[in-house]
Amino acid sequence: MNDLASTNPFLHAIFSDHMNEAKEINATFQAGDEEAAMKATYAMIRKYGDPAFSSASDASAIEVLKKAGDVIDALGDHYPRGCIEFVHNDISSEALSILSVNEAYRKYQEAQRLAYEDGKFRKPIPDRRYVSGSYRGSGSKQSRTAHLAESRKRSGHRTMCHHQKGPQHLSRA
Repeated sequence: MNDLASTNPFLHAIFSDHMNEAKEINATFQAGDEEAAMKATYAMIRKYGDPAFSSASDASAIEVLKKAGDVIDALGDHYPRGCIEFVHNDISSEALSILSVNEAYRKYQEAQRLAYEDGKFRKPIPDRRYVSGSYRGSGSKQSRTAHLAESRKRSGHRTMCHHQKGPQHLSRA
């Protein structure tokens, strides 16, 4: 658990709050069934993390989005294909070996942990839900993406990853 606290503070917080389930996942992993352990871990995140994110304060929710944007910026500058990895919640060790990416990713995970802690005992906020690793409000995917892009533009953040052949929007997520 100590290793997990230093590598993934968000997951550590969930496991600490739900120790019996975490022990079952660890036993599955120790038995050599890594795939089943990963599936159970993702299920645990959906079960406890997503509802907590949906209930977190606006400030916590916005901070997670800002930190996610910082990760995308670092990836876009140093490891463009990592943008898609990040959007699919499968960032590679190659991407994380880049200091600025690793730093931004650790800050993102800490923002997730703080949002989880903020929201885990609150009632859900109407019209907000956390789905597959990103905040979603009501409205179409295009309008949510446009809203996020406009917010990031106003704050001076870039909204796309730059590949050698040009920018690729991340609205595919």
